[in-house]
Formats: sequence, structure tokens, C-alpha cells
Amino acid sequence: ATAGWIPYTVDKKTGRGVAWGNSLFEDNAEYGLGMVLSVNQRRLHVTKCVEAAIQARVGSPEVQSALVQWLEKKDDKEMSQVVGDRLQGLLKLQADAKALPAELKEVWRLRDLLARPSMWMMGGDGWSN
Repeated sequence: ATAGWIPYTVDKKTGRGVAWGNSLFEDNAEYGLGMVLSVNQRRLHVTKCVEAAIQARVGSPEVQSALVQWLEKKDDKEMSQVVGDRLQGLLKLQADAKALPAELKEVWRLRDLLARPSMWMMGGDGWSN
């Protein structure tokens, strides 16, 4: 849970906002590094899933186009979000109808990683030890 003194808000249009985590004492550097490494691994996994879906040629031509575009722009902060949002919109109807091809189910499950996240760690003088 966040502390009462931590300002927190979400974008009114998208509903996206800050995810906050903290840890006691100086181990927050290791905590932050672990969070970055885990997000990197999860994004690598979603990338492999996108590649598999492209190779299997599943989905409509629009879905295939969005998958290819995401793969090209996945490391661009703004474009990964734009293309990721488009891909989510294309997959949503099939996901709601439980009609997603197997190759796209994991992409849908990991859709929060389609937009490249920004990870920040802030530390104090204890990090110098």
C-alpha cells in the first residue's frame, strides 16, 4: 500500500498511472533492480509470443499488421503504446468471446506490457555503501 504522503493519480483519459512499490532500508536498490529484471523478462516473453503469432499467421490481416508493427516499435515509449492500444482493441472482441487463437491468448494476458514501461528507482545516501 502507498503511504498517505505519496501523490498518486491516473490519467483521466486512459486510466493509466503510477504503480508504486517500496521497500524498507537500503535494500530498495535490489528491490528496484528485481522489478526491472522481471519486467524485462516478461517483455521478452510477450515478444516471443508475438513472434510465434506472426509465424503462425493467426488472426485477421489487421491483427497481423498490428503484431508486426508492435514488434518493430516495442522499444519506442510512445509508439509501443499507440500500437499496443490498437492491438488490444483488435483482440478485445475475440478475448471477450473467448475465441482467441492459442497463439494470441498469452499476448492478451500480457497486454499490460505492450506499452514499454518507464521504471524509476530513487535512493538515498544508503545506496553508496
